[in-house]
Amino acid sequence: MFVVAAVLFALAALGGIILAALHLTTKSAPVPLALLHGLLAAAGLVLLIIGVTQMASAGLPGIALVIFIIAALGGFVLFAIHLKTRPGSLLCTDYWRWRRLPYCLSRWRTADGGY
Repeated sequence: MFVVAAVLFALAALGGIILAALHLTTKSAPVPLALLHGLLAAAGLVLLIIGVTQMASAGLPGIALVIFIIAALGGFVLFAIHLKTRPGSLLCTDYWRWRRLPYCLSRWRTADGGY
């Protein structure tokens, strides 16, 4: 389950990198790509929540879950701002810095050797 979540997060991250690059270069990003990015990230988040709740001790996946939830809230804020106006470059850049950390943490092995 964690492997599928990691693949979904990786695909969402790729879409997010494309969105950030488009935003920083052309000041516009396609909304369908943003929706796909959010859908992939949300599906990965749901799988991570299911996986962490089934573990006896959450450990690093639990930390990754908390960080991903914070990043998802940041994504909701950015999308809400986009619906009203265009988000600022600084806010977008800070969001992408935080987005990489939980993916790295979720890929670490737990004490029992699994993911």
